Amino acid sequence: SDFKVFISSSAPAILGHLLQGPKTVSQLVSLCDVSQSQMSQFLTRMKLEGLVSSEKDGTSQVYSIADNRLIHLMKTIQAEYCKG
Repeated sequence: SDFKVFISSSAPAILGHLLQGPKTVSQLVSLCDVSQSQMSQFLTRMKLEGLVSSEKDGTSQVYSIADNRLIHLMKTIQAEYCKG
């Protein structure tokens, strides 16, 4: 299911950064403090699950959140649990 990958990895941190706007793999690597290879694995899994989408921008892949329901869910979670 979609939430297996969400709960079992760095997906919440990655998606939190993508909530701020589209990011390249290297931007996400530096923000999340994981290796390029780990980040690529996470993003590939999340893309297969339909959580993120990507498009090519020059030589970079730019990732963003694919499902508006996920954006709404994450904003709700942030509002409820990430106050102050």
